[in-house]
Amino acid sequence: MLRAGAIPGSIGTFDPQRSGVGFLYYSQDRLAWPQSLALSDAMGAGRPKLYESTATLLTAVTAGEIVLGYNVIGSYAAERAAEAPEIGVVFPSDYTLVMSRIAFVSKNARHPNAAKALLGFMLSKEGQALLAAGSLRPVRADVAGPQPPGPSPEAARPIEVGPGLLANLDQ
Repeated sequence: MLRAGAIPGSIGTFDPQRSGVGFLYYSQDRLAWPQSLALSDAMGAGRPKLYESTATLLTAVTAGEIVLGYNVIGSYAAERAAEAPEIGVVFPSDYTLVMSRIAFVSKNARHPNAAKALLGFMLSKEGQALLAAGSLRPVRADVAGPQPPGPSPEAARPIEVGPGLLANLDQ
């Protein structure tokens, strides 16, 4: 069994000070799992390498600079894994945070009709099939074909979108 700190710098994760997604995942881990602080302490003892983006984290895994990327955005990891045999993607069975992708049309949009048409296409059966081909799970139940990899429904812990999400940013 690998002990914390056994291979310094072998783990990579987001830098919560420089990455909005990293801060989001760190704060949501704390809400989802009481032992997340102990995990953070154990990873910290191993002096993890910190990254600003999933792309740089995955590049470090592919290059062998780190052996484990923690809290990586799953859809990006799945796409990279399809190209790079050095990458394996694991969705933990106890819980996996799930981030929503949100799209909207601003009331001040320069071309609101074009924006509404794009949003309509993204939600259409064809648009959802294209998004699924890009490793994003469709929101429509009538989209046939293989589903992108992801956590089991029992393990999925969606990050709730609402005013509470902004609480950590309130100064």
